[in-house]
Amino acid sequence: MTTSLTASASRYVNRKVRSVKAATDQGWQPRAWQLYHAVPEVRFATTYMANGMAGATLYAGRRADDGTIEPAPDNHRASEIVQQIAGGPDGQVKMLGAFGKHLTVAGEGWIVIRPNSDVLSPDVPEDGHDWRVLSTREVSQKSGKLTAEIDGDDVEVPPGDEETLDPDSPVALRVWEPDPEHAIEADSPVRASIDLLEELLLLNAAVKAIARSRLTGRGILLVPKGVRFPTRPGQGDAEDDLIEVLMMIAETAIREPESAAATVPIVLEVPADSIADFKLLTFESTFDELALKLREEAIKRFATGLEMPAELLLGMGDTNHWGAWMLTSEAIRMGIEPKLQTVSHALTSQ
Repeated sequence: MTTSLTASASRYVNRKVRSVKAATDQGWQPRAWQLYHAVPEVRFATTYMANGMAGATLYAGRRADDGTIEPAPDNHRASEIVQQIAGGPDGQVKMLGAFGKHLTVAGEGWIVIRPNSDVLSPDVPEDGHDWRVLSTREVSQKSGKLTAEIDGDDVEVPPGDEETLDPDSPVALRVWEPDPEHAIEADSPVRASIDLLEELLLLNAAVKAIARSRLTGRGILLVPKGVRFPTRPGQGDAEDDLIEVLMMIAETAIREPESAAATVPIVLEVPADSIADFKLLTFESTFDELALKLREEAIKRFATGLEMPAELLLGMGDTNHWGAWMLTSEAIRMGIEPKLQTVSHALTSQ
């Protein structure tokens, strides 16, 4: 295992009680989770990583001198231990998938393990353990004690004693991608893009405002005073007032924004000697088109900052099946495998 991973996992023990506060108080992480919920591109990239990691299989093995891994037999004690992680294969799928999201958004996550004799979970054997993967928002330090929010309840996790660790006591394990500048802190692709994603939210709001303005106001239509619509069949000699008819259409546009009536402008009747013909005044801004371009640029910049090929987020376009296979392979090698190594190292060492 490479040395860059040695600081990526830490079990909550007595000597590390004070260091936990620094690890659970990173101000950028709550905002990163908010952006995950607010920006679809963040959610897509995060879910892609999670689904990729969920497809992996944990197994026990020994690393040979040439770097290859030799799997242990199924009846080996190490294999039996691995099979019990997270309650078995189904639980391991959920655990790895959850870490795909935690490591991409906040750069860290927690594993809290409790004996089922205390938890009494129906999904876990009576003599087994309940495994929970928690986010940074669900783990905090209060009065020098580590508190985890599980199923809406605050659960205190006592620190373990390194000299006399009880195999049946609750365990809290922090797993994170270490920041290269300050290894105790976490790092993630979303962290580096927070300002960019804030910009993207502003551009989304601008585009939304532009769309609404196009529905409620298509400009002002100047109409010579006295202009009338021709009478409708069966109407007799009566005439429709132009403004009355167009305002009726405008009211329809407000009630039904998806109707064709939403495209009509506001009508203003002026003296006939002021204008010779109908005249449309619009309030379009050069920023309208610019906002769309800036939003597209922001999405591209975010895509290039991810730990996977940008084409997976932006779309593969005319990429053939060989190109698609290469992009997927690159995403696994550069984005998914390193995160799997982080989690595997944590489970192995802690």
